[in-house]
Amino acid sequence: MTMPNERTRALRWGYEVLQQICEDHSVTGDQRSEAAELLLAYPPPAEVALWIQEDVASIPLPAAIAIERMSELLQIMNHQSTISPELRRRIRFTHRHHPQPGDAERWAVAHHGLPIRIWLLPEDWHG
Repeated sequence: MTMPNERTRALRWGYEVLQQICEDHSVTGDQRSEAAELLLAYPPPAEVALWIQEDVASIPLPAAIAIERMSELLQIMNHQSTISPELRRRIRFTHRHHPQPGDAERWAVAHHGLPIRIWLLPEDWHG
């Protein structure tokens, strides 16, 4: 089971992996282009931290869609034999706690008054 702080870390790692994919020539040009496109909407770590700090009830739809698309990209690339060993390792670590399909889109709509801290917590949180 993924804890909310692990999910937050995976979102940060996802942002970093997208940056790495954009620069890694062991992946296809289409995948580098998709990563660059996702970076336009994928939430940077500072934005995720702000969501947590403000305990928002929902996240922006473009960010949710980018998170969902990132999950799909991680799934595809996790099984790709042509990527570099370092990128494969980072993808596997990120994918392990990255939001599951549908999770982010559910948080893009008001969650019946539930705070985001049910889904995300600061990375340094120790309950």
